[in-house]
Amino acid sequence: AEPGYVMLNRWLPEDEPNLMPPGASHQVGIGAVVLNSRGELLVVQERHGPLRGMGVWKVPTGLIHVGENVSDGAVREVEEETGVSGCTFDRVLAVRQAHGFLFGKSDLFFLVALRVNESECKLDSDGRPLLTPQLEELEGCRWIDVSEYAAGQEKAFADRYQRVHESLNRAISTYQQGEYGGLVVDDLMPLPSSSSSVKADDPP
Repeated sequence: AEPGYVMLNRWLPEDEPNLMPPGASHQVGIGAVVLNSRGELLVVQERHGPLRGMGVWKVPTGLIHVGENVSDGAVREVEEETGVSGCTFDRVLAVRQAHGFLFGKSDLFFLVALRVNESECKLDSDGRPLLTPQLEELEGCRWIDVSEYAAGQEKAFADRYQRVHESLNRAISTYQQGEYGGLVVDDLMPLPSSSSSVKADDPP
C-alpha cells in the first residue's frame, strides 16, 4: 500500500508454488554525525518514539524517503530537526542491520558523517551554529562533548543493544579524533567503474 494506491495479488495456479516476490523487507534509516569547529557533537532529544521521557541525547536520525539518497536524507534530517544548514555529506562511518521493526520489517541503518560549513550558518552568541529544534518531534537539541554523549548512551543502553551502541559510539569518537576514516565515496549513486573512487579504512 502507498498513499496513492493499494495493491492486492493472488497466485492463480493451484499446482505451482507462488513465485510472486514479497513486499519490501527493509526500511532504511540514517544517523547523522555533525561536529562543529570545536569538535562538539550535535545531539537531539526525542519528544516521541522509544526514547521519549528518558532524557537520552542522541544524534539526529530519520528514515530515507523513496528515491532519496542516503547522503541527501542525512542532510535533510539535520536541517529539519535542528535548523543547521550548510551541511554536506562526508562519509559513511558504520552500517547496522536489525530486525522486528515497524510492521515486522527489518531496519538498515547508516551512520554517516556530515561536514558543516559554519560560514554559511547563523551563529549563536557563543559562535556555534545556531540550533532551532523541531518542536513537533524534539524536546531540544544542543552541542555536547563526544565523551558526554558516549557516557549517556552507555547508561541508556546498558541492558539492550549494548554491543551495537558500543560500536557506533566507537566509530563516532575515533572519527572525531581523526583516527578513523570510515567509507569515503565520491557519490552514492552508481558510477562506471572507471570514474568511481571508493576507499575504506579498518572498521571500528
